[in-house]
Amino acid sequence: MGLFALVPGWLWACLLAVLSAVSCTQAVRLEHARVEVAQLRQAAAMAEARAAELSRSMLVKVAEAQNEAKKREAALRAAADGARAESDGLRDDIDDIRGQLAGVTGAAAVERAATVGAVLKQCAARHQELAQRCDGHVSDIRTLMDAWPTAGPDGSDVK
Repeated sequence: MGLFALVPGWLWACLLAVLSAVSCTQAVRLEHARVEVAQLRQAAAMAEARAAELSRSMLVKVAEAQNEAKKREAALRAAADGARAESDGLRDDIDDIRGQLAGVTGAAAVERAATVGAVLKQCAARHQELAQRCDGHVSDIRTLMDAWPTAGPDGSDVK
């Protein structure tokens, strides 16, 4: 007779039932943990996909903004070149008028002076319009900069 024979059968049955119950409980807990891990992995994958989508979207927007900025720069350069050419032309015209003033009559000189005055008046009006537009753009930029978020949804600094 061995050591196991000393323990009654009903005690072995109870011990086996307890071990079986503990084993089943642990199996259920393990299955719940596996399900939870699978759900967490799925949520992480979805979050990564969303982050990648947002990143791609932001890159597209940045590229579009840079392309638009290049177009604006080209248009501004063209406008500046046109204004420079027009200014040079006006300067040449004024130099021509100065050279011709010595040989013209008083009435012709008055007429030319009135024409030059009208041109200068138009230039001054255009410069005022341009200054107002520039001030408006500066104000818009300041508004956008002031309204730009400084913290993300989680409270982290985004500057």
